[in-house]
Amino acid sequence: MGYEARDINGEHQTGFMFAQGTIRHGSRCSTAKAFLRPAKSRKNLHVALEAHVTKILIDSSSKRAYGVEFVRNGEMLRVLAKKEVIVSAGAVNSPQLLMLSGIGPREHLSQHGISVIQDLKVGHNLQDHIGVTGFTFIVNQDISYIESKLYNVYDALNYLIYGNGPLTSFGGVETLGFINTTYAKATDDFPDIGVLLVAGSLCSDGGRKIRRVHGLTTESYEAMLNELNNANTWSMLLMLLRPKSRGVIKL
Repeated sequence: MGYEARDINGEHQTGFMFAQGTIRHGSRCSTAKAFLRPAKSRKNLHVALEAHVTKILIDSSSKRAYGVEFVRNGEMLRVLAKKEVIVSAGAVNSPQLLMLSGIGPREHLSQHGISVIQDLKVGHNLQDHIGVTGFTFIVNQDISYIESKLYNVYDALNYLIYGNGPLTSFGGVETLGFINTTYAKATDDFPDIGVLLVAGSLCSDGGRKIRRVHGLTTESYEAMLNELNNANTWSMLLMLLRPKSRGVIKL
């Protein structure tokens, strides 16, 4: 295909590369494990459990955030910031929180009786990367992640003791590819299609779990894929990297 081997975190993105993940000793290392646990004894860190932020406190004149309101155990509380407030509530809750705090489309906020601090199109750039699977091939080599073969003493001990082996796989994804269709300029290094190459398929667990995650009904699975149950397979998942459609998040 003419594509080069790349580093997913490198300067150029067009090409094929090994999958990378945030891993420690063969297991997924979450943000909490990587950062919060080592810092949990610090005097300047306090984590409030069961606390739900409902509003960012913003000075209407300077438009500077100075704290947050949150609910904990049914009680409305406030905490003030000495330096800054960092909004990190995710793709859906971040725009929701901003709008509840007075930052968003004026007309929409006014409909909910929210005083407008800044008229901005918050929530108007919602997008998703649509993907399609089903490109599955039978292979002759015994290289697939088949559930019934993975559950054995050797692989379990290899994972538990050394953090190694097939149980450390990123869901079976071996390689990623960022490639161009006829709608993308190859010279721009801005690919529009992603390819996930998986050492397995929807059938690698005999149709018990994976196909349900992908929304495939029992009838459809049995009609199309039942013959591939627990077979050595290789699959591709194609993903749209630059969708043109945009959604809107509203209160």
